[in-house]
Amino acid sequence: MRIRFHLAAALAFAFLVLPAHAQSGQGGFSVSLRQIPLDEALAYFSRLTGQAVSFDPRLVDARETYCAIEQAGAEAVLACILRAADLDYIRLSSGTYVVVPPIERQAQRGTLQGMVIDRRSGRPLADAHVYLASAEGRIGAISRDDGQFILPPLLPGRYVVMSSYVGYEDWQDTLTVHPGAGGYARIEMASEPVLFSPVIVDGIQRSLPSERLLRTEIYAGDTLSLAHTEAGAPFGMQLASLPGVRMNDVTADIHIQGGEAGDHQLKLDNVPIFLPRALPGILGPFSSIAIDRIVVHKSGFDAATGSHLAGVTEVTHTLETENTFDAQLDPLALNVRLSLATPARSRRKASFMGAFRNSIDMASRPYWLRETLNSWAQPDAFLILAPLRTIPPGASSIFEDVLAIEQDPNPTWSFRDVHAATRIWTSPLNALHVSFYSGHMKYGGALPSRLSARVQEDSTPFQPENFAESVALAVVDQYDAVTNAGQATYSAVLSAHTFLSLQARFSHHEMRHDYTLLDSLETLIPVIDAGIPPPGASDFILPTHNEADLSRILETGLEARIEHAFDRHFVTAGLSAVYDEGQMRLLLSAQADSALDFVSSVPTDQLLKNRVASTTSAWTHAAFLSDRMDLGDHGVLDAGIRLSYLPAHETAFAEPRVSLRFDWPLAGGGALAWRSAAGLYRQYLSQYDVSTFNAGTVLPSMRVWLPVDQSVQPPKAYHLAQSLRLDARNGWSVTLDGYYKWLPQSVSLNYLYIDQIGDIETNASAFRNVADQQPFLAEGKAVHAGGSAGLSYANDHWRSRIVYDYTYARRHSPQLFDDRKTTLPWVVPHRVAASLATSAIRPLILSIRWNAEWGRSWAFRQAYYDYFGQSRTLNRYPPYDLGAPDRHILKPYQQIDLSAAYIQTLGRHRLQARLELLNIANRRNEVDWRFVFDTDHFEKEARYLYPRNLSIAVRWIW
Repeated sequence: MRIRFHLAAALAFAFLVLPAHAQSGQGGFSVSLRQIPLDEALAYFSRLTGQAVSFDPRLVDARETYCAIEQAGAEAVLACILRAADLDYIRLSSGTYVVVPPIERQAQRGTLQGMVIDRRSGRPLADAHVYLASAEGRIGAISRDDGQFILPPLLPGRYVVMSSYVGYEDWQDTLTVHPGAGGYARIEMASEPVLFSPVIVDGIQRSLPSERLLRTEIYAGDTLSLAHTEAGAPFGMQLASLPGVRMNDVTADIHIQGGEAGDHQLKLDNVPIFLPRALPGILGPFSSIAIDRIVVHKSGFDAATGSHLAGVTEVTHTLETENTFDAQLDPLALNVRLSLATPARSRRKASFMGAFRNSIDMASRPYWLRETLNSWAQPDAFLILAPLRTIPPGASSIFEDVLAIEQDPNPTWSFRDVHAATRIWTSPLNALHVSFYSGHMKYGGALPSRLSARVQEDSTPFQPENFAESVALAVVDQYDAVTNAGQATYSAVLSAHTFLSLQARFSHHEMRHDYTLLDSLETLIPVIDAGIPPPGASDFILPTHNEADLSRILETGLEARIEHAFDRHFVTAGLSAVYDEGQMRLLLSAQADSALDFVSSVPTDQLLKNRVASTTSAWTHAAFLSDRMDLGDHGVLDAGIRLSYLPAHETAFAEPRVSLRFDWPLAGGGALAWRSAAGLYRQYLSQYDVSTFNAGTVLPSMRVWLPVDQSVQPPKAYHLAQSLRLDARNGWSVTLDGYYKWLPQSVSLNYLYIDQIGDIETNASAFRNVADQQPFLAEGKAVHAGGSAGLSYANDHWRSRIVYDYTYARRHSPQLFDDRKTTLPWVVPHRVAASLATSAIRPLILSIRWNAEWGRSWAFRQAYYDYFGQSRTLNRYPPYDLGAPDRHILKPYQQIDLSAAYIQTLGRHRLQARLELLNIANRRNEVDWRFVFDTDHFEKEARYLYPRNLSIAVRWIW
């Protein structure tokens, strides 16, 4: 028996007063100890019995004991004290007792597991914090998406367990843990009135402050969503208020900390959602009343979250809810949701949610919206005339007078969304969760299909001999996009220590672009020369032909995940297999070849063979492992790794990641938290926005997704992130974030090859029917860096927040802009978002928001830079050089919005009226610039965001 280590650690004892009861009589000792630190209990035993006890402080540190015994001898009392602490003793010949680890067997610990739910609806509460009151929050757990939790193995005894969740009253109860057994707790939390929405927290209340630095969450469930005052798009406006997150006002693209939209993944119930390039940006991708929670993972996210260069936004469906019916009508759409569930206390529980959103007829929409969309869809004749290098005689007449190209295209826009979800509990610890989403959007616009007889008498004769026979002008432009996604997840508690989840999922997106393309300008020559339409006709039918482009992506996947808790570790491991198939078929980009090669004409039938076409499929097999380790009372280390095997490359790519965080309580209340994270991130599915070479397009680009093939290395990025948070006791909070991302392997679309043959330059489109992706991709390097500073305050009736974001981003590639470092088109260097809301005047909720941005470059339309900016012969239009996008800077953007919400409760019914006044200063905020013709030179002209507008919405819940 080896006990020398323990014999060497004998200590002197202090005499302490303990909350215990004992009696000493002729028959022995009677002792009652409850949740007493072991070292104090041993000191008490020594005083009570007069027996010496020796122990190693490291052996008894942080242990507690429970003992109730009557009329027992000294050794029986000592055994009772040590038994609950999983220890044993030996007695030396001198009579001294020595505490040692159990010699024959380890004491059996018990576990405590359960579920956190809403008391009224039975809805599982994800990310609720469950902890032991006696451990000052150091021993606890976070509930999973299905509300389940497991506390670390505990010594037998009774514990005071607490739970907290934003928008709910704190819960507390005393529960018993039995040796070697698992206890189950059903924590039913009662909601408390929360008038403000959305509620944004970086973590969970009463959790360690550093948990608020891991990710940013927006809770938008029933109780909170009553106070939404956004005009039809709470999803986008909520995200736009977060530090480091920017929403594009035109396209609704999400940019996280300087990253491109394609560097970020949007997930619904852990299923990737592929969204088209859309207009306008005020519309969110989902029905707002079907969404319960939004979580944003920024730089330095863990290994279990996935492989993406910038970040991940996770959205979950609203499922269990206390309301049966919810309907909302606003200027853009009608939203309806139906929720059904078995009683909250049913032994076999099930719930269902179905939601539907449908757009309002275009003619019924606000005038300001129709006018704005119409101005954005105005045709751009510069795309046709730019390759001629000079403005040809009659250019203005041919596009403005003859074709009446300034006529309003009157774009149409409609959308429809369907959400469905169900959760069936096969037992108190096992559940099946199934959900489905379908979104359908249509866009369109049309120029006149017949020649207008508005030729002026003094029109300058037009000379079209430099044009190709086919002209990049669509007189009809229609888009039809469908997005479908679904998943089935089975989750189970395998043991008192272990969770298991299995998921099968699919995601599909397809956009079809149908358009009518003008065949030629040759047939217009006699009309223009004569100055009148052909004899016997008041109009002349334009020669056209119909075309169709396609973008398609299909992803299917299987994932198994296991989570195991033991001691101070929480381990997450998983396996996944994902199949991606991406396809693109684009003509209008290939047609740039004929327009740029203005020396010769290219017949239409040959152009049709030059489509941008690519179909790529690939498997990705991944394994991930993450371990969250508690480092004493104040620190947490999270280390993990992802391994992804790509059969096409016959290579496994590793992505190691690590983060460290600490918490320090402050005197007088409050806390200080710090987090540092670093890691390697890769991306195996790339998103591209292919600019369309078309003067009459409604959308500026087609969005395509392609898995990396064997000709391209997966893009990768190194992240370094630092965060600091100070929470004061009086409701103030300060947050500082900084990040640095180095992308040694990044890819961009390469629209042109430039072949140098002596002093002669020839330009040809790089897009063809290709088997490999490498020919139309430009590899390069990039750096993203920046930071955020936020100040917020909240009490029962007021909430305020101000955030400043700074973003620095540079990219360079040998194939783009002569390898010069340039900024990135989507980057806004400076951004400020501030808000103030109050519920002091009940039942009104009033709020004001201010947003400002400045410093954004790449001010011209993206197609200008893509097709002309990289060519030395086509980039200069004095005084502008499209080869220097950093010099083109938009005017600063500012917008102030006011909103008011009125809520009335009538029994089970709740009514809400919302009024929103957007852009109250009626500021003309620039979207981008285009070139227009002015006699003998080019002038820039700006497109603008929405003017001042008023929106009214109503909502009914019961």
